[in-house]
Amino acid sequence: QASSLKPQASSLKPQASSLKPQASSLKPQASSLKPQASSHENLQSSVIDFLRFPMIIGVLLIHNASATVQTASGPVGSQAFLPIHSFCTDLFSQTLGRLAVPTFFFISGFLFFLHLERFNLATYRKKLPSRVKTLLIPYLFWNLLSVTVFSLAHYVPAFSRFFSKSYELTWQYVLQALWAIPDLNQTSHMAYPYAYQFWFIRDLMVMVMLTPVIYCFVKKLRLWGLGLLGILWFSEWWQALFPWLAGHGLSITALFFFTAGAWFSLNQRNVVDDAQKVAKWTFALYPLFAMADMLTKIHVPKQHVYLPFIHNSGILFGMAASFALAAWLLKTGRARVNAFLASASFFVFAVHDPWFLSKLRKAIWVLFRPESDIALTALYFLLVIVVTATALALYWLLRRFLPGFTRVITGGR
Repeated sequence: QASSLKPQASSLKPQASSLKPQASSLKPQASSLKPQASSHENLQSSVIDFLRFPMIIGVLLIHNASATVQTASGPVGSQAFLPIHSFCTDLFSQTLGRLAVPTFFFISGFLFFLHLERFNLATYRKKLPSRVKTLLIPYLFWNLLSVTVFSLAHYVPAFSRFFSKSYELTWQYVLQALWAIPDLNQTSHMAYPYAYQFWFIRDLMVMVMLTPVIYCFVKKLRLWGLGLLGILWFSEWWQALFPWLAGHGLSITALFFFTAGAWFSLNQRNVVDDAQKVAKWTFALYPLFAMADMLTKIHVPKQHVYLPFIHNSGILFGMAASFALAAWLLKTGRARVNAFLASASFFVFAVHDPWFLSKLRKAIWVLFRPESDIALTALYFLLVIVVTATALALYWLLRRFLPGFTRVITGGR
């Protein structure tokens, strides 16, 4: 009986050894996670590229919202309530279009800190030269070109009637035009460079300079610090507390959303994955907040305190919904990233005004004096289409015949 136990004991050896293949079989499963993680990062990168062009169209829609234009002889157009035009501008310009700028700031902060484990002086010195190429050089080029050409055009009789006021081209004015032209009427806390849409690049450059502070802020205060900035943005207290800073390069929109993008990167969060987790909620809630935002803009006086709550809530839900929707369109094959449109986005942003949109609007308004609701609504969409198509054609020609120059003026994009 005792000896009979030996074969049973020895029979255990093959069973023990049989475990080795099972253990080794775990290795392919672990390694198989790498392509999956990579595919998630690829989708995230594709979503960011996909969103660039429609968000730029949103910027154009914002800048084309008014039914009147200012000329040397006064306003031209219609100042009456136009139901169709008002509905379209409230939906496409003041609601959907308002997602563009926060989304761009968020993406900028996210990409700046992407795959960055440590941030020190050497990293800062390495990143600054690339931002000089992508931000500072295009910023100086487009503003200097615009202020020079259009200031001189005021003195040409054939063009002077299309300008609402004249400027004296002095060094003081040029320096102001490169950062912030004073608002003599005090109608807004914001002050803009001459190419006014470049306030976004101006504030983005300020964010880049502050990245060491933002890095420490995110690492030390984590979600508490981000929440504090969110409250300042959500409540619009920043403009009231620091009006000069808010209008001259340190807007709370830039500070909050750039920092939010930095938080996602530094915590190794995948923006698309997180957006997809809440997709059902954002797809349901964003249309409700967008509708409420439109209705309160039309029917509620501006001084009511709940207007920022509705509008800013809609921006947060809308941004998350935009990432989730773009991911769904790309994953299901219903859309794809157009490399040409993605690369042309900055050029369309840079050239659309003051070169095309505002000047074309003034010319049409002065020559044809549109006043009906249908005419102004048709022009609202038609101008954006024409300006976008013209900018894309010009970009294609420049990239085809002057590729080096085009890379410089678009920041190497």
